Amino acid sequence: MYALKLLMTRRPYFRAAPVRKSDYLAVVAILIGLPITVEAVLIDRIAVIAADHAIKDSEIQREIRVVSFLNKEKPDFSAAGRKDAAQRLIDQTLIRKDIELARYSVADPKEVDHLYQQVRARYGSPEAFQSALRQAGITDAELRHALTWQVTVLRFIEQRFRPVTTFSEKDARNYYQEHRAAFQNVTFAQARPRIENVLRGNEINQAFEAWLQQARSNTRIRYLEEELQ
Repeated sequence: MYALKLLMTRRPYFRAAPVRKSDYLAVVAILIGLPITVEAVLIDRIAVIAADHAIKDSEIQREIRVVSFLNKEKPDFSAAGRKDAAQRLIDQTLIRKDIELARYSVADPKEVDHLYQQVRARYGSPEAFQSALRQAGITDAELRHALTWQVTVLRFIEQRFRPVTTFSEKDARNYYQEHRAAFQNVTFAQARPRIENVLRGNEINQAFEAWLQQARSNTRIRYLEEELQ
């Protein structure tokens, strides 16, 4: 499901102020109780601007780290890996904009906590979990933000696209016939709820993909790093 691809995406996503031409470089001062010097400044380059939202290199790096942690994969910081992460962040920017405009409901903290506990349980002990976070280069707060966004996206897709599903009785029976081996001795009547869930999910995904493609075509996207296109 495409939603899961997005979800395994992350983030707290910080809303960016409208970007001025002089803001191609975002300068972040690291304050350690001393006067700001050249050594106390970290350059965080803006990589992509989608509409009025700036996506920074640090966000792309964090996206890669969190997604690889959730998928239990080695982080891919190659040009291809960075491009995939940047494209996901663009998609998420468009989704966030629609959520805010239409005021769709956001994640229920209980759902987020349940998902968080599932992820945490993979590691057996709290110590092993914290060690895995440190090794991945992410914080507990960043993980929770990512899971909150995941649940929010799934809710958005459910609310935004479920009402448009239109599969027919014939579609359900055709699916049953085409997948008889999977159902074995289960009758069509018994399998119908499962089939309807599959067909509904397929239609929701198709509607979501079409909406996302249209949203991209209607949005000005500027790549300040060519390799991300």
